[in-house]
Amino acid sequence: MLFIQTRNKAIKYFIYALPLIEIFLFILVSAWIGVLWTLLLIVLTTLLGFFLLKKQQVSMQQYMQMSMQFGGSSPSPMFDMMGNSVTMMAGFLLILPGFATDLIGLLCLIPWIRSRLLKSIFGINNIHHAASASNDPHTFDGECWHEQDQLPPKK
Repeated sequence: MLFIQTRNKAIKYFIYALPLIEIFLFILVSAWIGVLWTLLLIVLTTLLGFFLLKKQQVSMQQYMQMSMQFGGSSPSPMFDMMGNSVTMMAGFLLILPGFATDLIGLLCLIPWIRSRLLKSIFGINNIHHAASASNDPHTFDGECWHEQDQLPPKK
C-alpha cells in the first residue's frame, strides 16, 4: 500500500513539474537547433500524433468489428485493446506541444515498453495465451449453461 501511495505522489509531482520541464526543454532545444526548427519539430510531432490517433481509431474499429463478427481471433483480446489504448494515448501525448510529452509518447509506441507498461498498470506478471486441447493434455474445450435456461416451455 505504501508503494502505491509513493508512486501516486511521484506521478502527481511529475505532472506539476511537467510545464517547467517542457519550458526548459523548449529553451534548450531552441538554443541548440534554432527557434524555427524547434517550432517545425513541434508541428511535425503534432501531425504525427493526429495521424497516429486516426490510424488507431480505424484499427480499433476494425478489430472490434471483426471480434464481434467472428468471435475474436486473439487469445487475449482485452490485452490487445489495452495495447491499442496505450497507442492512442501515445498519439495524444504527441499532439501536446512539448518534448517531454513527445518522448513519453514515442516510448509508448515501442511494443516491449507498451507491454511492460500494461503489465505494471494491471499488476500482471505473465501474459498467458489460451492453450487448445491439442497442445496441452490437461486443457479441454467445453461449454456450459444454466439448467434454468434450458427448461422446456410451459404448455
